[in-house]
Amino acid sequence: AGMKALEPYLNDPDCLTSRRKEIARRLEGIETLVPGTKAPEIRLNSPDGVPFSLYGYSPSARYIVLLFWSADCSHCKEVIEALYPWQQDQQIRSQLSVVAISLDEADSEVSAWQEVRQEYRNWLHLRAEEGVRSKVAADYYILSTPQMILLDTETKEIIDMPGTPERLNDIIQLKMLNDN
Repeated sequence: AGMKALEPYLNDPDCLTSRRKEIARRLEGIETLVPGTKAPEIRLNSPDGVPFSLYGYSPSARYIVLLFWSADCSHCKEVIEALYPWQQDQQIRSQLSVVAISLDEADSEVSAWQEVRQEYRNWLHLRAEEGVRSKVAADYYILSTPQMILLDTETKEIIDMPGTPERLNDIIQLKMLNDN
């Protein structure tokens, strides 16, 4: 839905040509991130400088949600405030690991991210230093935040791209029912 909001810019003559081409590339690319396809590799460093590889990440939870966000984004704040308490429930936490990928770039954004991430200690926090211009944002066709991508932990295949915490909850609850 967030990507569809960008489509009007493609026909806007005032939109810079290079930006319009990038929006078009990402709008087309997002169509390739569908359930059943393997998620692109992510290689970033943790805030402590520890290298992270999505393909090498093996939490005990059955599913991983990649949460692309920004500390100064009001929509991100709404999503996180709904997602975090729900995900902290032991039953949900055993099913779902959160990898929160910040796209904050400016010094003020990075400071806010460093402060805010302390409130969400049970999540794995990463930051793409180049923000929406980063490799990870390009690989996942991210132009706006927040964006969530649900993966199978073992295969790293995309299960869904839930647009809301409520949709994520529905998917996880259904998976838990089917597992019993």
